[in-house]
Amino acid sequence: MQGKVTITGNYCGNDMTDNFYKAKDECVINIIGSLKNSNIGISMPKTGYITNGYTTYHGKLDPKELFSADRSEITKINLEAEEAHLASSIPENETYYIERSWDNYKGKVVSTLKVTP
Repeated sequence: MQGKVTITGNYCGNDMTDNFYKAKDECVINIIGSLKNSNIGISMPKTGYITNGYTTYHGKLDPKELFSADRSEITKINLEAEEAHLASSIPENETYYIERSWDNYKGKVVSTLKVTP
């Protein structure tokens, strides 16, 4: 991937942000050039590496300048081992859950991600 890439504004059926979904550990975004001015939302089932070749084209640029975590309440983007990485932002003694409720105004179920101690 290279160039100005925008992957944002996508939602799954329950109003939760769901942009680029990286389903498997071995699947990464191969960077073959600059991603300057990109905005790429990332969802993953668990923490792990997002890219291959990140520092080759971006040096020590904070990956948060190009990538954002779709579940920012529970995950964060960082630079680890010279690659963009999705890490947990939940302390080990906390858990998260999805609370679902009915929205009478919208006429549908709404999902809210929550964190509890």
